[in-house]
Amino acid sequence: MPLPDEDAIIQALDSEWATVAQIRARVGASARSIQFATILTRMANDGKIERKREEAGVAKYNNKPLMLSTYRRCSA
Repeated sequence: MPLPDEDAIIQALDSEWATVAQIRARVGASARSIQFATILTRMANDGKIERKREEAGVAKYNNKPLMLSTYRRCSA
């Protein structure tokens, strides 16, 4: 499965926060969600896009909260 180009991902983002699934649909990526999430995380760590992490309000493992990440284009 071809992975999406970083430039295509940045172009698909705007100032609104979006989930991995929403961004993946905008880009039309055929990559699995975990692969796509890895790309978004790397881009956020590199400062190419912004990431926000929030508690989902439910426990995942060992009574730790499930964290959801959303992404958007870097604000200028």
